[in-house]
Amino acid sequence: MFGALIAAMILPFVMMQNAEADAQTASDKRFAQFLQLAEKQDTLSEKIQELEDNPDDQSDEIKRLQDKIANLQKEMDAIQQEEIDAFAITSEEFDALDEEGKAMLADVSNPDSANYVAADTLDYMIDQIDKKVVILVFGPETAEQSDSPYDLQYVKQNSHTIVCDDRVSDCDYSIGGIGIKSGSDHFSLGFSAKVGSDRGFVTVNHGVSGVGASVQQYPSRTIGYVADTDNSVNCDCAFVWVNNSDFDTVYKVHDYNGHADSITSYASSAPSVGTWVQMLGLASNQEYGAFTGTGQTTGLWGFTYSSDDGDSGAPVTTIGSSVKLYGMHSSSNVNYSFAAPYPVIEDKLDLN
Repeated sequence: MFGALIAAMILPFVMMQNAEADAQTASDKRFAQFLQLAEKQDTLSEKIQELEDNPDDQSDEIKRLQDKIANLQKEMDAIQQEEIDAFAITSEEFDALDEEGKAMLADVSNPDSANYVAADTLDYMIDQIDKKVVILVFGPETAEQSDSPYDLQYVKQNSHTIVCDDRVSDCDYSIGGIGIKSGSDHFSLGFSAKVGSDRGFVTVNHGVSGVGASVQQYPSRTIGYVADTDNSVNCDCAFVWVNNSDFDTVYKVHDYNGHADSITSYASSAPSVGTWVQMLGLASNQEYGAFTGTGQTTGLWGFTYSSDDGDSGAPVTTIGSSVKLYGMHSSSNVNYSFAAPYPVIEDKLDLN
């Protein structure tokens, strides 16, 4: 009887693990199929570029290829929606996790609590993929509490001591995802932008020393000067004004193999949980991940892509030959990466 009791206790746990493994396998298969379609889009986009550079009229062939890209996008959208539906949670489930998160945050914020965490900023995020609450700890590095009853995630801004050989050519410096530097710091260009009649681009505030600081592109060309900054956790952003008559505001991002994918839309709200994204940065080149939740205090968007020193400022977008800009990479830990949401950046820097 004892053995049967143990088996009865273990079976549901094993079944739950198997169900989670099956869900992950299905997700991996969906993403692999999604990437194959995205690669086909890239190939077609290259062919269109070649035809556009041809002096002969190729408009009919270009239209045919554009239609194929559009049909591929429909397939990609359908696969993405399957992924979103797979991780959907009910409002009741979210509300229960939200209440749990509020209680956890209140506990770790209380100096009289045994679970108190001293930090510049504390937040909680509902990881809707794993359906759990995590406490986000921002600020100076402190001794991590291994005995905490909560899932503490220590988040740091990526440092900028790295110099890479990729993304550092003297190319069009308005393209998001290429390498830039200011002083001894090396980081990533986010995206082209305008403030009033001033043209330039957005990057991270923690990569520059303040208003007036010069920003260079490799190898040593000064390309602009910081005109405005915001140091809040949920923006950490700077607008770099480019005072150059030759500068052309190009709303594109540099993908994994040097393609320049067009930014065709901008996020006005958080993506659906499970939405696949790419982060295009100086250090990591291209990393894929999915949206998992929002910091409930800071408003930062949490993703599962990996990042490294030098990626700060990198654009975070959808995947394909034309992309939606979700925001700009700003910080990370071993489990999550965080992006400043585009709507926040747009508001705080007063972008056109």
